[in-house]
Amino acid sequence: MASLTRKGKMKCFMFYIAVCCGFYILKDFLQLSTNTMKQEIKLGSSQNREIFQSSFRHLLSHPTKPTCTPPAILEFPRDSMNHNQRLHGGIIVHIVVALYMFWAITIICDDYFVPALDVICERCNLQSDVAGATFMALGSSAPELFASVIGVFITKGDIGTGTILGSAVFNVLFVIGICALFSGHVLKLSWWPIVRDLMSYLLALIALVLVIMDGVVKWYEAIIMMCSYSLYLMLMYFNPTIEKFFCRITNTVKEPHSSEHHLGYTGLAPARDDGTDEFCAEHHYKHEESQGGAEENIEQGGEDGAMDTAAMLMINDDEVEIKTDPGSSIATPDQAECCLQDMEFDVALGNPFHPPSGKCQIFLWCLALPLNVCFYFTIPDVRKPKCRKWYPLSFIVCIAWIAVTSYILVWMVTLVGFTFGVPDTVMGLTLVAFGSSVPDCISSLVVAKKGDGDMACSHTVGSNVFDILLCLGLPWTLKTMVFETKSSIVLNSHGLFISSFFIMASILLTFLMMHFNDWTLTKTVGCTYIVVYLVFITIACVIELNVFGDFNPPMCKTEGGY
Repeated sequence: MASLTRKGKMKCFMFYIAVCCGFYILKDFLQLSTNTMKQEIKLGSSQNREIFQSSFRHLLSHPTKPTCTPPAILEFPRDSMNHNQRLHGGIIVHIVVALYMFWAITIICDDYFVPALDVICERCNLQSDVAGATFMALGSSAPELFASVIGVFITKGDIGTGTILGSAVFNVLFVIGICALFSGHVLKLSWWPIVRDLMSYLLALIALVLVIMDGVVKWYEAIIMMCSYSLYLMLMYFNPTIEKFFCRITNTVKEPHSSEHHLGYTGLAPARDDGTDEFCAEHHYKHEESQGGAEENIEQGGEDGAMDTAAMLMINDDEVEIKTDPGSSIATPDQAECCLQDMEFDVALGNPFHPPSGKCQIFLWCLALPLNVCFYFTIPDVRKPKCRKWYPLSFIVCIAWIAVTSYILVWMVTLVGFTFGVPDTVMGLTLVAFGSSVPDCISSLVVAKKGDGDMACSHTVGSNVFDILLCLGLPWTLKTMVFETKSSIVLNSHGLFISSFFIMASILLTFLMMHFNDWTLTKTVGCTYIVVYLVFITIACVIELNVFGDFNPPMCKTEGGY
């Protein structure tokens, strides 16, 4: 990691203070919501309610496998619909709200959270690999992190663990399979980033299996999991040296490949026949004051609007100079014209009051307008040069919004699962994991269509290490060391332990297929990955539904109209 200046150290110190303040705010929010929700629980008579809640406390405090698990729905505010109303069509409202919250989290992360993290990495002068493994991984894994936090502190169930495992196998099999099928051409991969991240993911999964094999997470196990992520950071820090070493002992040549982590908001333009799209796709634009020439704000969207980027162009009469990272070149007029044609000009970047063209785009714009307006007036948009200095506030407000939307999301998903009698682990493995990972899948597909297989695959695989070690380890550590000192966390489902072995098998399958296919992604490989993913999800759900045995304790019966 590059050495920090005194000013950089001070900025990092202030940022850490802001993070600590955010955690304390989150702590107060969780305590307040828990107290409020418990007051709204009604379970028949006063005597039955007392017995019921005392048995719940006994189940949660006793580190053994319970005979039944308290319904997670009891930890949320009471629904306005009863069970029969939900079964007769009312549940559609909850499904729509859950999907809307998925959309809200995507907007927050893509338009506000990731740009704020990019500024933090820039101000702290972090190495690109380390930044990609930490802050950028946080940006892409924020939904999974908050689902895990809610599962540990509010529902006190396994929905967070199920989401992490479901999202991880989704990233490895489904995302890579989709990229191979719909990229439009064969993707050539560099072997080292894939092997590095797959092996790191496998070791992280082994650590998780050792922790959850007895169904109890102890405080020191949670700390070990969280601290283990520092080993992955060291691997990323010394990545060039380690890569050279393995290339030497395997007698292979290091292939040039693009950034292994999607760092920042890089422009992605549709492919062009003249080859000028490479300039638009690979350069990271930065704002820089310039004398002479005009400055224009640019908002760029992909074909499906999956990615937005801010660019500042300094336009002169003879040439267009695009400020990039050190060592990059100056754009020729043809290259600049390519970028200008692929970008949509808008004076106010991210202004939600400017409708797009096209009936479908206008319809989606109308649906997202309430969200965009709310976020526009509450979150500083650091993509605007005048707002870049507000990145700490943008970071904290984004965390607050992600916490609120994730809470509503898990609430709706829990209601859907409770209505149909589906365990929380199944909802986490499927619906929550799928919804939280779809934005990354779209982004990876856009990159894969540009022919950059390394960037499309390495990011999705590498983020799984963050998901397992930090998205699970951090909430567990806070629970056992801060909120309930030296306590233990009981995992209700033993099926997650079994599912972890199937995930290990999928990792080995991914590695072997890539190796024997000469590190290329073809449609045949993509179809195989998707079929394996569907088989895994089917087996995991069947295990959680106790078809092959009592792996997941049933929900305790409730009274009072739930």
